[in-house]
Amino acid sequence: MTDNQSRELYWYVLAAYLFAIGFGAAVFVAIVGLTNRVTLIGLGALVILVVLGLASFTTFPALYKDTQYLQESSEWNPRWWLYAGGGAATPILGYFSGGILFGPRINLFLSMLSWLGSVATMCVFYLYRRHRAAGVP
Repeated sequence: MTDNQSRELYWYVLAAYLFAIGFGAAVFVAIVGLTNRVTLIGLGALVILVVLGLASFTTFPALYKDTQYLQESSEWNPRWWLYAGGGAATPILGYFSGGILFGPRINLFLSMLSWLGSVATMCVFYLYRRHRAAGVP
């Protein structure tokens, strides 16, 4: 596989992250539905948050590489920093503003959920605009 062929597949990482968010939510609902133990539910939520949080960091390099590929091969000239800035700024602002209202543990948990949601939203918006401009995905 040449470098150009591999670069046109970077949007797959963004789509895979959206799939992982849906799968993680389904696993969490299954844990809640199958057990009524608070410790298992809490542990499952923590593991899911950590795994999805780590997976979210792969979306930013993939977004950058995909925008570089599209700038070279199509008429659409996406600005990667607009998507990445929106995906990263929302939970950071929420963390600092929520520190007044909530305790540190609740605030960290809400910021993590906000991080996952904002990165997923970034992926959705980018993939939608990419589809309208480039025709693929």
